[in-house]
Amino acid sequence: MSDSTPAVDRPAPTGTVTFLFTDIEGSTLPPADLKNLRLDQLSQSEAVQLFVERAQAVKPTFRLTADNARAVAELCLRLDGLPLAIAEQTPGKTMASEFFQLKGELLLARSRDNAAEAEVWLHTAVRAAAEVQAPMLQLRSTLRLSRVWRDQGKVAQARNALSEAYAKLTEGFTTPDMSEAKTLLDELTTVHN
Repeated sequence: MSDSTPAVDRPAPTGTVTFLFTDIEGSTLPPADLKNLRLDQLSQSEAVQLFVERAQAVKPTFRLTADNARAVAELCLRLDGLPLAIAEQTPGKTMASEFFQLKGELLLARSRDNAAEAEVWLHTAVRAAAEVQAPMLQLRSTLRLSRVWRDQGKVAQARNALSEAYAKLTEGFTTPDMSEAKTLLDELTTVHN
C-alpha cells in the first residue's frame, strides 16, 4: 500500500472464535449471478435465511436489505456450506488475510454504518497479505477496501491502492478477482477524470 493510506492499528486479538454456519445439508445457495440480484430472490435461499438467522442471534436488529444483499450473497456463495470461523489470527499466517477480510465484509453486511470499522479490518487484511507476500490475497482485500473508499468518496485513494495491488500480478487475469479489479479500476479512472 502507498504512504497515502491512513495509519490504522491492527485489531487486537481476542482469542475468540465465532462460528457462523451458512449452510445445512440440502439447503439452496443464492443465485450465482450477483449482477442481477433481486432481494426477493435472495431471501428465498435457505443459506441466506440461515445466515440472517445466525446474524440476528448476534445482532437482533440485522435485516437483509438492498445495501447488504450482495455482501451476504457473496459470503454464502464463497463459503458454500463451510462454517465461517472468524478469528483474530496472528500476523504471518496466510489465512489471516482472509479472516480479516471476511470480518470486514461481515461488518458491512450487517450495516453500512459499520464502514469505518470494516475499513480497519480490510486494511488489516491488505497488510496481512502483504506480510506473507500473497499478491492475489492482497488484491482481493484491496478490491474490497477500494469499494469502501469509493463509497466514501475517496476515489483517488481507492484507485491508487487497487492499481498498485493489480500491478503486482502477472497472471490470472481471467479470475473473478482480477476481472472485478479491472472493472473497478476502469470505473474509478472514469470517475476521477
